[in-house]
Amino acid sequence: MFYAVVLVIWALERPDKVHLSAAWACCPLRLTHSLVQITINRARVRFSLLFSSWIALAVMLIKEVVTSLL
Repeated sequence: MFYAVVLVIWALERPDKVHLSAAWACCPLRLTHSLVQITINRARVRFSLLFSSWIALAVMLIKEVVTSLL
């Protein structure tokens, strides 16, 4: 889903600071989620990291939808 959202934002030529910040937040969160999964594998930590990355993705998606409607 991340790649689809990023490609749509890029294709419509609307990247801005909010999109870039959310994308740069999402990537390290997903990487950290994977590292936690292969090392300590604590479900609560993994869930919080995954949920945080989905929040960043949702920010990108919601901003793009609102921008498209206006």
